[in-house]
Amino acid sequence: MATNLSKHLVLVLLILVLGACNAPAPNIVATATVTLVPTDLPAVPAPTWTATAEPPTATATRVIPTATFTPLPPTITYTPRPPTATATRTLPPITPTPVSIPPITSAEASFSKRPIKYFGSAPLAIKLDSNDGLYYYIQTDASFTAAQLRSYTNNADVIAMTNRGNGFFDAILPHSFVTRGYTAANANHNAIGYLDLFQGNAQQGQFNVWGNVIDAQVPKVTVQTVAPQVYKTPHLVNLVIPSLNRANPDVRVVTQQFYKFFGDNYDFLGVVFIPGRNENRYFGGTKNQVQGIGKAQFDQSRAFGSAGRLLGIIHYPIVDIFDMAEQGSLHELAHNWINALSGPKLPIMPSGLVHWPISSLATGIIGTQCCGGQGVMFPWRFTKLEGDAYRTTEDSVAPNSKYTDMELYLMGMLPADQVAPHFIFANQDQKLCDGCVLRGAVPFTVDQVIAAYGPRVPAYGQAQTKFRVAIVVASPTPLSQDEMMLLDYFAARGSLKTPVNFSSGFLKGIANPFYVATGGRGCLIMTIDADGGC
Repeated sequence: MATNLSKHLVLVLLILVLGACNAPAPNIVATATVTLVPTDLPAVPAPTWTATAEPPTATATRVIPTATFTPLPPTITYTPRPPTATATRTLPPITPTPVSIPPITSAEASFSKRPIKYFGSAPLAIKLDSNDGLYYYIQTDASFTAAQLRSYTNNADVIAMTNRGNGFFDAILPHSFVTRGYTAANANHNAIGYLDLFQGNAQQGQFNVWGNVIDAQVPKVTVQTVAPQVYKTPHLVNLVIPSLNRANPDVRVVTQQFYKFFGDNYDFLGVVFIPGRNENRYFGGTKNQVQGIGKAQFDQSRAFGSAGRLLGIIHYPIVDIFDMAEQGSLHELAHNWINALSGPKLPIMPSGLVHWPISSLATGIIGTQCCGGQGVMFPWRFTKLEGDAYRTTEDSVAPNSKYTDMELYLMGMLPADQVAPHFIFANQDQKLCDGCVLRGAVPFTVDQVIAAYGPRVPAYGQAQTKFRVAIVVASPTPLSQDEMMLLDYFAARGSLKTPVNFSSGFLKGIANPFYVATGGRGCLIMTIDADGGC
């Protein structure tokens, strides 16, 4: 893109503000501008990034039991299991006590920009075959007076969170509350329930809460100590950084620490932040030397600790939707090349886009963009009618699951002469539905891209198609053996060569890892130490 540091958010929020709009809009991505304010790091231009929303759901009022236990302090410090040992966390029993939560007085909830500063659980994942509970906490902006969690599958099952003061709430969730409804098709993520926040007598926020589940399909791994506060598995690095700002962490603190212990051997980094934040994953470019894709050439990799190899960073503010095999991760990775084609050089492409317009281009991994800069999945297929008209048919099986030929060309994985003609609708405000007829399709070809920006350099055949990725988890305390095991599993899935089950927020189905999504033209190497190829 024209800016040197671009950030793009996509797909599903773990904790989603609901009620901000009345009509359901699946997988919406909102755009915002954020400026990093480092204390002793090189200045980096303010990035632009995006966030994803989920459909709204209904709220309810009920009598809620509360938990009586000895809480962890609001600083969330607890004694972790040693990274090289396996143990079971014992949680205090829950003693229900009836307490009345104020009734909901308005169907329209009002929200602050960042009502939840950060949130998390201990442990990060719960074993399916155990009886352990889960300690869950949230740090809000201190404007809320009460909070509760309601089960998705049983709305009568409600747990009140204890107000510890200064906007901090916590609760212990029974094993059954976290794992209810879980099956192998959930692919180690599970919908827990709604988080309701109250101010006085009014409910002022409702969020969706997901968690991680360890079942028999997660293999055991060996955790090694690299240095004090630095641990690794075959596909994962855990950096313990207690001083990292939990509400607004600077990723450069993490990446510079990473490169103190690991070589400049990676094309991309994926940084998972613990605790989580009310944001979505996004991509930040650090270097581009490719010509012909609309992006300016730049190199800021050294500001992040790399000696020059690092191309970009995928940020994961929510551990519960981290999975290198599923479409969200592939979407962010593709933003390294796509889409920076809008602008005066290519007037057919609506200005300000970082995704595709409503067009045949939008059926790929990147999807489309709407609603004042928001990006959405495009689950439609086109049938040609007379003239410039097309009928849309819903793709309910695997929408946006593979890269299109135009996307593969921009990524350097397909020659220009194998990119089929496309079309873009001149009127981008037409209604989309199953069976809708859209008119005004304007032809769009790769020749127009080449005429505007020049041929891609390096071209197909010389362009890089194998990429090495390191996943780094930044946490205030060491991850346990079980936690490392699960996150290593999700990291390793990025190198798979066959479709797999996935779930990410409300989305569930079959995911095509990078190799499959590129039609076998590209692959990801996810190992930390050995470059075993792919």
